[in-house]
Amino acid sequence: MSIVHIAMLAAIPLYGGVVWLARGHAPFPPAPEARPHLVGILLSIGVSEWIAATVVGRMLLKAGRGRRGAAQRVRRFFLIRFAAAEAIAVFGLFAGFSGCPGRDCALLFAASALALAASTPTASAWRQATLDTAPAPPPRSGS
Repeated sequence: MSIVHIAMLAAIPLYGGVVWLARGHAPFPPAPEARPHLVGILLSIGVSEWIAATVVGRMLLKAGRGRRGAAQRVRRFFLIRFAAAEAIAVFGLFAGFSGCPGRDCALLFAASALALAASTPTASAWRQATLDTAPAPPPRSGS
């Protein structure tokens, strides 16, 4: 796990604390009335963004096969996925300030944590991403 990954995971409970403070446990004005379906829309956008970052990132890894800078491309691949996963938690923060119920904010925070967990640069994930940047094997000649 990288420091960036740990920092992004640690930010999720901080966002929850900010929402908790803003929802009546600090001298802020009362939250506005929540809009129906806001959390569903935000969750759909966030998850779609994370999936797109994963798919497009894999395509870019493979498009750069055999070129210099493979380690940088792999690092960028994971960072882009982290940012997309963290965006879901930022949507939870926005939902909290928009007056959505706490359980809805918690749903977005949990989805963000799951996406971050799925984006963890484990040794096998790093190895697979590195293999995706390796030169394509030469085509086999027919016998």
